[in-house]
Amino acid sequence: MDVITLTLSPREMDVVSAPPVGDHPSDDAHTRLTETAHVECMTTTDATPTPILYSTKELAVLLGISARSLEDWRLRNYGPRYVRLGKHVLYQHRDVIAFLDACTIETEAPRG
Repeated sequence: MDVITLTLSPREMDVVSAPPVGDHPSDDAHTRLTETAHVECMTTTDATPTPILYSTKELAVLLGISARSLEDWRLRNYGPRYVRLGKHVLYQHRDVIAFLDACTIETEAPRG
């Protein structure tokens, strides 16, 4: 039996119109990315996983930062891992989630 999974792009889910949240790239971005790409990969008829990829512009919108910031991060060896295909830079969903997890700061609940 073949399984077909529909994965919507960020534009199709109206994430593009979502306002930036917070000052830190991890603020609420993890939630938006998880909601946007709730499936890590699509299942094809031959069961080969197809990774979810974001362009620099798409990821910048999702994180609420500028595309220029992502470019600067790449020059400084900071930010999510990326794939370079010729002149194109793409980010895999799993790498973005891993980066956001690494940026997450755990706080203790106030004692009352």
